[in-house]
Parts: sequence; C-alpha cells; structure tokens
Amino acid sequence: MPRAELARAAARLAEGAPDAFRVAALHHPLTGAPWRSRKRPLTRRATVLAQLQAAGTELIVAGHIHQVSACAGPEFELGREGVVLTTAPGLGRPRPRRSHEACGALLYTIETQTLDVATYLWRQPTFALTGVRQFARSDSTLAEVRAGDSAPRATATENVSEPATTVPDD
Repeated sequence: MPRAELARAAARLAEGAPDAFRVAALHHPLTGAPWRSRKRPLTRRATVLAQLQAAGTELIVAGHIHQVSACAGPEFELGREGVVLTTAPGLGRPRPRRSHEACGALLYTIETQTLDVATYLWRQPTFALTGVRQFARSDSTLAEVRAGDSAPRATATENVSEPATTVPDD
C-alpha cells in the first residue's frame, strides 16, 4: 500500500464521528499467510495496521487468499486491542485449478459493545452458517463485556438453520 494512499485513508477514517464504527477494506490480508499458496500478506503490514488503528479503525477486512480467518488484534500481537482483522472467502466460483477453495461470505453484526463475525459457506444449493466469532469492541476482554449480559451466544460449532439464499447455476 503506497504511503500517500495509507495517509489519505487514515486521515479520512480519523475524520469520522467519534462514535462511528470504522472499517478499512484491503485486498491483501494483514494476518496469516495462506497455508496452500505462495500468496503473502500485505507488505509493511505493521505500519499499515498501526496507522489504521491510530485512526480509530475497529475492523479491517481483506480477501485475496480465499480462506476465512477472524482474529482480535491481541491474538496475533500484544498491544493491538480494539481492532479485529478478517479475511473473507471467495464469493464466486473457485478459480480454475482451485476447486478446493472456500466459497462464501462473512456477515458482520455490530452492536454497542460487540462485533460478531458469522461465516456462511456455500453448501449446494444454499449458503450455510458454519461458524460465529464474537469480539469485544474496546480494550475490554469479551469476558468483561459479557459479565453484564446473560444472553445466550451462538458458538462456532453450532449449525443454525436460517433462510438460505440460493445461487442459480449458469
């Protein structure tokens, strides 16, 4: 990411309302190199992450590797509280010679104190919920946020039945 582009994006993010939920979308992920290809995360990722986080960004979404991941900042580097990084699967059909790639989407639910990331993967003939992660929206831990909330939570192992979206065959 060119320095001027990063500075411009960080400035725009910082201009938002104090209570705005700030999201940055990048093509290349900042975390986790893929396990089955030579694709690499974004170069200068520590600098990019630091500037986006300093601008108040709470969610950084990426793609490129067609593999799902979602992690809180401290899960990959101490001192990165308050930011969540996700990598989405491919939404369309797998690329040629890559029929094994995940096809699906991430659904984000933003609440006052939490951010939920739900993974929906294509399971012929519909999308199915395959996992949910929940993150605290602050420097607090999720346990601290939940201490005042007794609502039940979906877990990553639940398969919740919901109305599905079908994609027509070409």
